[in-house]
Amino acid sequence: MPIRADWRFRPEKGQAYVYCANHFSYFDIAVLGTIVPGLYAFIGKISVRKIPLFGYMYAKLHVMVDRSSAQSRAYSLAKCMRTLGEGRSIIIFPEGGIKAQSPPQMVYPFKDGAFTMAIQKQVPIVPITLVNNYRILPDVPLFRVHWQPVRVVFHEPISTVGLTQADADVLREQAYQVIDKELKKAVQGLMSKV
Repeated sequence: MPIRADWRFRPEKGQAYVYCANHFSYFDIAVLGTIVPGLYAFIGKISVRKIPLFGYMYAKLHVMVDRSSAQSRAYSLAKCMRTLGEGRSIIIFPEGGIKAQSPPQMVYPFKDGAFTMAIQKQVPIVPITLVNNYRILPDVPLFRVHWQPVRVVFHEPISTVGLTQADADVLREQAYQVIDKELKKAVQGLMSKV
C-alpha cells in the first residue's frame, strides 16, 4: 500500500524527537515503523507481548507499559528517558491506545507521558496526523482492509527548550490541536467531494 508522507520539516540527523500520533487503527504502528527516520522506540501496551514471536521481538526493541500499574508506568518513563538520552526518538500514541469511539474524533485530553519526557529531556515534540488509517483498516470486529494510499503528516516540531513541567498542559493541548486541525481539514475535504 503506498504511503504519502507530508514532511513539514526536515528531521535533523542525530536529533531525538518525541513523535506523537493519533491512533485509530492497528495499521498505525506498521506505517510509522516504515517511515520514521533514524533510531526510535515505540511505547506499547504490555498485552502486545502475548502475540507469538512478534510480541517477544517488540518487547526486546521497544518500551512496554502496563497502564494499570503505577510502577510499570514509572519504569517505562525512565526507560524512555534513557532512550532519548541515547539519541533515539520515541514514538507514542498519547491517546493511550485505540480508544476513540468515533474516528476521526480523538480521545481528549492526551495522556501526560510524552510531554513529561519531552520537557525533562528538552527534546522537540513532533505531532503526527495519521489522516486515513482508520478508513483503511478500521478497528472493528470484521477484519476488512480498504485499499487506498496512506496519508501521514509530520508537522513542524514544537520546541520544549526552556519549558518546565508547569508548561506540560499547554504543550499537550498544542500538540492535540495541531493533529485535530489536520483531521478536521481531511474530513472537510471528504465532505466537499460528496
